[in-house]
Amino acid sequence: MLTKQVIRNFDVWDTDFDDLCLFTAQLTGTVTQYESFGVTVPEWLTDCLGESKRVTSERVRVQKLTELKRLKARRETLLSADEKRVDIEAVIEKLEREVT
Repeated sequence: MLTKQVIRNFDVWDTDFDDLCLFTAQLTGTVTQYESFGVTVPEWLTDCLGESKRVTSERVRVQKLTELKRLKARRETLLSADEKRVDIEAVIEKLEREVT
């Protein structure tokens, strides 16, 4: 069970992704519960939820960038020598246009 003290002391930067997702979901549910009662959501709670969502989004972004890098490297190994040559020529032409 989450308590105010646990929420306020939870370090979103020093937790794994699964726990961070669970924490964010619980905070979201808590905010929804406040709203369903028609009472004001405490500022400390909305602040914690906002920070948790920001950190979660950044972690997802990093995971996607890592996967993108891995797939690009894999794609590079699948290209033939001619395809690699064409790609390099395109980059050379682009750079030559930019520097002249």
